[in-house]
Amino acid sequence: MFASLDLPGVATLLAVLAPMLGLPLGIMSFYLRGLRDEQTRRAAHTDRCVQRTQAEVDRLSHGLHAIARTYTTKEEWLRESMLARRRLETLMETTARIEATVSQSNALAAQLARQLHVIAELTRTLASRAAPGDAET
Repeated sequence: MFASLDLPGVATLLAVLAPMLGLPLGIMSFYLRGLRDEQTRRAAHTDRCVQRTQAEVDRLSHGLHAIARTYTTKEEWLRESMLARRRLETLMETTARIEATVSQSNALAAQLARQLHVIAELTRTLASRAAPGDAET
């Protein structure tokens, strides 16, 4: 049947079939575009809701932490202050050890300098005594 169709016949067949295919395809493309736009809007709305919820959770968490600090019992404050005091004492002991090490190093360096000075004086004394003795021989 189609073998006997010439160019005008094919054009006529396409002209008849185009509205039957084009109209449903056009409707489907607009429907799918609408679905995509609606999905994009819902995703943006959901994202904004999640961000607002996260901000509220953060605010609530901060408020609960402030309340917990406000209504902390005396024993808990005492325990925290004692822990801080122990840490401060440990830090002071470490600082004292470092200062002692530095002062020992300085004292050792000063003692070494004195000994070198004594050795230099002894060398000068021996050299001055040896010089007149060499002249006599």
